[in-house]
Amino acid sequence: MSEKIPCSMVRDLAPLYAEKLMSAETRGCIEAHLESCEDCAEHYAALTKELECEDRVQKELQNTEIDYMKKIHDFQRSNLILGAVVSFLLGSFLPAVRVGFHVLPDGRIPDYFLARFQIAWPFALLKMLEYGALVCAVYLMVSFILKRRKMK
Repeated sequence: MSEKIPCSMVRDLAPLYAEKLMSAETRGCIEAHLESCEDCAEHYAALTKELECEDRVQKELQNTEIDYMKKIHDFQRSNLILGAVVSFLLGSFLPAVRVGFHVLPDGRIPDYFLARFQIAWPFALLKMLEYGALVCAVYLMVSFILKRRKMK
């Protein structure tokens, strides 16, 4: 391409030149034209500033989206932990509900229930831990299964 390129063609090719999406021969012709034509050089400078501004805005938008996704992930993680703690606490009270306490009409607990509890309290605590862990594990399994189904 030894002929002079018209300014309109250089302006049309300027975005491709700015992003280096053309052959070396065409690039050389565009560079030669930009060196000799001030109007096209000014147009190219304005175009590169505009492209840089667009790139900066896109990066900021992408960073904002990433920050938003991190906030959502943190919120989901905190909800999972809170759910696990609550399910453990609720599960740990299951043995007490299952065994139950009989209360007399005057509001007292019968002596034989208190004596039985004084002897078996280590076993009761162990059962409370066991039920709490079991309910917590079920909660975590269900939440992970639901999360995987949402991902599909």
